Amino acid sequence: MTDASRTGPIVPIVASVVWGVLFFGGLLAAMMSPMMFDDARALSNPRVIAMFTAVVAFPVLCLVSIFATWLAWRFTRDATVARRRRVPLLTAALPIVSLLVFAIAALLQGDAPFSK
Repeated sequence: MTDASRTGPIVPIVASVVWGVLFFGGLLAAMMSPMMFDDARALSNPRVIAMFTAVVAFPVLCLVSIFATWLAWRFTRDATVARRRRVPLLTAALPIVSLLVFAIAALLQGDAPFSK
């Protein structure tokens, strides 16, 4: 018999589709990211280094998020309702950390590309 309170793998499916598609765009961005260091002053700018790290980490976090979301769903599908919802959602949100780091570093960058 099936339990009416058990839900299907909606969060892992959505996370797999969204982060799977964005993974390929992230690979393209990561491939172009060394160009951030064309200016010699960029090597000493922590904001540029943070942006570079965020761009390179994004495709990795997409893959980790996909696998971690499926694992979290698998191991919490028999848990309480709150935990069953919270844990897969948190693991599905891993790539958002990289996007936030990039956005904060870009906002702190200012008008000039390498201003201090």
